[in-house]
Amino acid sequence: MERLSKKYQWIALNEFLGLLSDHYHFHDFNRRVRAFKSARQLGLSDLLDPFVSEAPPDDDAITWEFAPQAAPWWFGGLNPLPRPLATARQRELAEERDTFSPTKLIELHDGQREWLTLSAFPIWHEPVPVWHGTHITAHVGVEWAIQSYMVSPDQVARLVEHLNQRDFVQHSSRWLGEPEFGQSLATLRTFPIGHEKLRRRCQIDQNWETEDWRVPAIWTTCRCAPDEERRRARDGSIPSPQLADQGNLRWMGRAFDFERPGELAPTVQHLGQGFRGACVIQRPFFRDLLKKAGLRLVWRVYGFKYRLHEHGENHAREHWGTFVLGANGNLKPSGGATCAFPHGPGPEEPLPWLDRATTSPSSTTSSQASLGSRQRPLQECPDRFARHRGWKVNIQSGSRPLAEITKSLQSAGMGARGTRLISQSL
Repeated sequence: MERLSKKYQWIALNEFLGLLSDHYHFHDFNRRVRAFKSARQLGLSDLLDPFVSEAPPDDDAITWEFAPQAAPWWFGGLNPLPRPLATARQRELAEERDTFSPTKLIELHDGQREWLTLSAFPIWHEPVPVWHGTHITAHVGVEWAIQSYMVSPDQVARLVEHLNQRDFVQHSSRWLGEPEFGQSLATLRTFPIGHEKLRRRCQIDQNWETEDWRVPAIWTTCRCAPDEERRRARDGSIPSPQLADQGNLRWMGRAFDFERPGELAPTVQHLGQGFRGACVIQRPFFRDLLKKAGLRLVWRVYGFKYRLHEHGENHAREHWGTFVLGANGNLKPSGGATCAFPHGPGPEEPLPWLDRATTSPSSTTSSQASLGSRQRPLQECPDRFARHRGWKVNIQSGSRPLAEITKSLQSAGMGARGTRLISQSL
């Protein structure tokens, strides 16, 4: 009986190895795919994890792009740097306080479904003519880091207070490092079962950087980038074990897509290439999940605008702040600040999207209310009038009769000449 059992164990082992070899994408040191004939071709790195869901990617070809590329939908359709800028405009853009609201990167729509960003790191670079080169020509860059956390309603204020800091870990980091899922891709087949260490790392109060916060908040994502597969496999963000448990999410066996039972389309997915991508979740599903669990969602956003130049000119600005997903499913800004970097961090200033969310000075309160300050502005009065008065009047074109808009402008203190100019622009 002993020999019989050994015989069939050897048969099963050879059959299993044959199955692996039929589905194994073997490549040599020159990244050329070759036929797999025997174990003599394997090196140490190949033996670490034979489970690779995709073939090794081809080397990226360097091409000249003569037309601007459309921004992907998970970047909110934004492209703040569509064309080359003059030197003066580069410096102005890198240092100016105004910027778009990060909600455009958080609340997403792919044309069919609504999504929420759990984590993302979008980057834009000013296009540089190919004859200038990319490393020696001054250009502007814009970066945003977005991270999110689940927390009980009574702990939201404490978490927001900590996340609204400009930096962390004794001023050495601008954002918190995403917990690492350092195991092989094969373990995703049973994820999130048996990942107790990763669960602890996804708890903010269990990390050495934030243990003094004493806030029981949970990361919504963790980083999947196995070291032994870095040359062959993709990397990206996946749901944290706690989120996977709450939503009953399971890996779909491809990329970093996760589904819930009974669904064929991914509920959570990582889009883009590695670190410069976004992990998104279906909004209606997540909203109902948070409501059922009695939790809130808090985002921490960090933006950095800068001008790169070989002579070391320093033109840069930071934006940081938080947003909270309320019980009604709407996003609400919860503080933060911005500062320029002429020679080190400058004084903190209010965030531009907080300015846009509040009303104007008392002299224009009635006018702002009559024009619908909560509506998204399509046009603003010319700078020479707005700056002279020290306030802005937002006009929703077509939302009200022209005569009523004119009356509201005059009641706000704008003269007849300014009213005529604005009316003509509508």
